Amino acid sequence: PSDIVIYPNPSTGKIHLIMSDSNDKTTHFEVFNSIGERVYFVTNTSFQRHFEMDLSGLSSGVYFMKTHSEKGVSNKRIVLR
Repeated sequence: PSDIVIYPNPSTGKIHLIMSDSNDKTTHFEVFNSIGERVYFVTNTSFQRHFEMDLSGLSSGVYFMKTHSEKGVSNKRIVLR
């Protein structure tokens, strides 16, 4: 998929995603905790390059975000304080 920038990272909960290409019709974001449990899921169908996620309900720690789009799958690391 297109490159995705996550900021701030580390974060206290709210993160912003900037996608280099917003031509994908649908992008799915999954967030997994350190033991592989899916703790958050959202679908972006708005074709916007900037997308905000509120992860403030999650505990502090390291999480992994998997992004699914028409162009493929990518993985990013997120740190919550």
